[in-house]
Amino acid sequence: MTVPAAPDGGATTEAMLAATRRTVDAIEALGAAARALRVPASPELARAVQHTENRWRRLDEEFGLLTAAEAGIRMGSRNDRAARTRVSSARDSLLGVRRGGRNFYPGFQFDDDGRPRPAVVRLLGTARSIDVTDETLALWLVAPAEALHGRRPVDLLDDADDVDRVEQALISRFGVRW
Repeated sequence: MTVPAAPDGGATTEAMLAATRRTVDAIEALGAAARALRVPASPELARAVQHTENRWRRLDEEFGLLTAAEAGIRMGSRNDRAARTRVSSARDSLLGVRRGGRNFYPGFQFDDDGRPRPAVVRLLGTARSIDVTDETLALWLVAPAEALHGRRPVDLLDDADDVDRVEQALISRFGVRW
């Protein structure tokens, strides 16, 4: 657990208490989730599930996971109803993920003017052609990729040559079938 340092280099009491509270809250939540299971889960499985959840949270913190209304408004709609309609009509060109029974749209797929980024539309088409889910693609785009020398694909989407490399890395990672 890391806590912010006080001006004298030590941790503040408030920061230590807040970090301790977050740790206790996490332990309680994980314990409740484990107790709710009807079958035992291995520690490895629990760790993998938590790792994936942490990745979703980082994606949301950095880029946002937008509702249909929020995505539509970013795309230029003026109200929630029009926004949801706009997103629905653009579904084939939008990366949409299911979280908690709801659809969300990662914010990284929109340019500064609210249009779907052509690179993401291209990668989405490639991913769908090789049966990669939108959820898998979203998490892959924001994680360091070995084929890209440890760089995140999402950071390489503004240059056409880089997009070609990202697409090849996507195909190399998910396109092989046995």
